[in-house]
Amino acid sequence: MQKVSFATLPALVQFASLATIFIGWVLFAELIIDRHGLDRFLPFYRVGNLCPYDLAVLALLLAAWIVLRRR
Repeated sequence: MQKVSFATLPALVQFASLATIFIGWVLFAELIIDRHGLDRFLPFYRVGNLCPYDLAVLALLLAAWIVLRRR
């Protein structure tokens, strides 16, 4: 079996892979942070709304996508 690099995957598969990671972050935020009240320890965190932490995860995934496509 041969390894398949991220850059050789179709664009839809690349997008779906990174979208899955973002959905995982959203689920973590809802199930762990929101339900256990950990948002009080996170400055600028907004329950149920787009917050700087979501934007940071999106920026990190965009940077990862750019790096992985160039390999």
